[in-house]
Amino acid sequence: MVLQRNSPPTPNGGGTRLCLHEDAGHGTSIAPGERHRANLSGCYLFLACTGCRPAEIVDHEKKKPKDGSWEELYGPKAVHAHDRDRTMRRELVKFDSEHVAAQVGTCEYDDAEDKLSDEDARLLEEMLSAETTGRERPKALCYEDILLILVRHPVTGADVHVMAVKFIHHKGADNKPKPTIFFFTLTRRLIFCLISLIISIAADDSAFDAPSLTSVRAVFEVKNTGPVKCTPLRWKKEWLKRPVFRRFNGPNISEDEALQYHKLRDDMGRQSLDAGQEKPMQPKDWRCGAANEANGKAPDAVRDQMMRHDPKWATFNSAYINAKVKFHLQNAVIHEAQEDAVIEMLTHISVTRDPRAGRDIVPHEVWQDMPPDPEIVELEQRREKLKGGQYRIQGRDNEQEIRDLTKEIRSKKAQRVKNIIEDYRADYFYNRPTWDIERQARGEDEEEEEYADPAIELQIPERAQLAEILRNQPEDLTQTPSSVKTASFCDSHSVLLVVVFLVEAVEGRGLPNLAQ
Repeated sequence: MVLQRNSPPTPNGGGTRLCLHEDAGHGTSIAPGERHRANLSGCYLFLACTGCRPAEIVDHEKKKPKDGSWEELYGPKAVHAHDRDRTMRRELVKFDSEHVAAQVGTCEYDDAEDKLSDEDARLLEEMLSAETTGRERPKALCYEDILLILVRHPVTGADVHVMAVKFIHHKGADNKPKPTIFFFTLTRRLIFCLISLIISIAADDSAFDAPSLTSVRAVFEVKNTGPVKCTPLRWKKEWLKRPVFRRFNGPNISEDEALQYHKLRDDMGRQSLDAGQEKPMQPKDWRCGAANEANGKAPDAVRDQMMRHDPKWATFNSAYINAKVKFHLQNAVIHEAQEDAVIEMLTHISVTRDPRAGRDIVPHEVWQDMPPDPEIVELEQRREKLKGGQYRIQGRDNEQEIRDLTKEIRSKKAQRVKNIIEDYRADYFYNRPTWDIERQARGEDEEEEEYADPAIELQIPERAQLAEILRNQPEDLTQTPSSVKTASFCDSHSVLLVVVFLVEAVEGRGLPNLAQ
C-alpha cells in the first residue's frame, strides 16, 4: 500500500495512545512484573514526546564478542603492532648476534617492550570504558538526568509539578558539547502524563531524598512555602546514577541494570501488532514522528535542536521528513475548503490499522495444515542419527556438534514461524479490502455485527480498574492544581491512579477502593 510501504512510518498521538492502551489494558502477554509495563509506557512517551534515540533511555551498548575479535582488535596484540618486527629481530640475532643486537636491540629490550605493550592495553581498555564504567553509570536515562520541580504558576499562582529531562548520549556518544533538555508538564489526559509515571516509579524505588515522600499522594501534597516559587524534589545520592527504566532478572527488578533495547523493541513490536497495526512499530519510528510533528509548528532551529541536527547539513529534509505532504494542495488550487482532518489522518501509520488483525492472526487450522520444512527435517534427522537414540549427550565426542544442530534447528523454526506470520499478515492486509467489498456486494455486510473494542480482561483487579479509567476517561475531567491537591480518586486529576497501574498494584500492594 502506498500510504504504508513507500514512506517512512510516522506515528502521531493516536499511534502513541494505541500502544499505551495496549500496554495498560488490552495486552494479553505475560510481563515479569507490573513495573515492566510502567517501563514500556515511560519509554513510549519519552520516544514520542522528545524524538530521542532509544539508546538515550535504555541500554543499547554492544557487548564484547565471544569470538576473540575484541582481543584481536583492542587487546595487547593490537596495541603492540610490532610483534612481527620483534620476530625478525630474533631471527637476525641468530645470524649475527653482536652486530644485529647492537643495531636492532636485545631480548631485554623486547621484555621491556612487552611490559609497555601490556600497560598500553590497560590504558586503552580504560579509555574505551571511560564513558560508562568511568562515570559509574550506564548509557541510559538515570535519575540524575531528571529534575522534578514544584513551581508557582506565573498566571494562576497555583503550585504545579513540572519536569526537566536531560539527554546526553546522542548517537551513543557520551556528553556531546551541549546536552538537550526537554520540559514536561501535567497533561489533561492521564494516559499521556509522563510526570505521573516518573513520580510513581520513583516512589516505588524510594528514590526521593525527603524521608516523607514515600508515596505518590505525599508528592502531590507538597507545596511552595513563603516567597519561594520553585521547590526541587531531590533524589537520594545513591540513586542518582541508577537507571530509571531497569530490567528484570527473573521475577525481581535489577537495582542498577538498565532495560535492554532488544526487550523494548520486541515488546513494542508485539504490542503494536496486537493493536492491529499492519507492520510492527520500532523505537526509531517515534523519532521520525516527533520530528514531523515539530516541523512547521516550531522554528527550524528549535526542530533541529530537538533532533540534535546540525542545521547546515539539512538532515531533517534528507532523512526524516514525511514523504506524505501534510497540506491539501488540491483544494488550495481550486479554492475550496481544506480537508485538514482527512489529510492529517492519511499522513500517519494508524490509517492502515485493523483492530481485528492481532499479532496471532494465523488461524490454528493453517498451522495444522502447514507441511514440515524439508531443511529442518533434514537437520533433525542428522541430530537423531548423531544421538543414536540416546537422550543424554553430555560427555560424548559429538556433544558440541549435536548442540550446534539443536541451536540451528531452534533458530530455523523461529525464523519459519516469523516468516509465516509476516506473509499471512501481508496477504490479509492486501486482500481484506477486496473481501469486504465482495461481502458487501453479496449483501452479507448488513448481517455482520458491528466491531467493538475487546473487553478488558485482566487478572489483577486494580490494573483492570485503572485500565478502564484510562480508556474511558471523560472529556470534562479537569486537571487543575487544586483538584490534584484534593487527592480524591474519583474526580481529581488521578495521577495517583496512574501510579497504581505502574507500581503499587503489583504483588501484594493493592489499590484503595476507588469508590471511597
